[in-house]
Amino acid sequence: MNKKWFYLLCIVIIISFILYQQFLRKTNLKEPPQIIVKSSFDDIKAVLGTYSWEYKTLLGGKTGFCADSPAPPELVKDKEPLVVEARTELEIVTYYKPEELTVRLWEDSKTITQKIRENKIVVPKEKGRYIYEVLAKWKQGKANYAFLIEVK
Repeated sequence: MNKKWFYLLCIVIIISFILYQQFLRKTNLKEPPQIIVKSSFDDIKAVLGTYSWEYKTLLGGKTGFCADSPAPPELVKDKEPLVVEARTELEIVTYYKPEELTVRLWEDSKTITQKIRENKIVVPKEKGRYIYEVLAKWKQGKANYAFLIEVK
């Protein structure tokens, strides 16, 4: 009788471990994680744009999908900007750390890659509205995000 319970316990532990690996870990997200842009006084959610993503299914397979979106200026045209002072430092925050992170400033139809250090960028010193694009890459896929700031 004791062996029977021991084997049953082992099976339950193994099944629990497999379920944890497949579904409960943050490394098996069903969609790209949210990105938050923080200043010292406020924060905003970046708008998810184009992405390609895959995740593990219950039986150990993978499901993948892609989503296309308009360019960042269109994504944020109706959004409220994060209002900041000139030369403010902004932090790009996500609970699931990307392998690669690039931030680009949109000026008209061209982009300028920004210097990023420890997930932080510095906004321009000139007053005005600025559109940023964040490109992030994880093991599960890639995603683009956009956010709007206003320098006062």
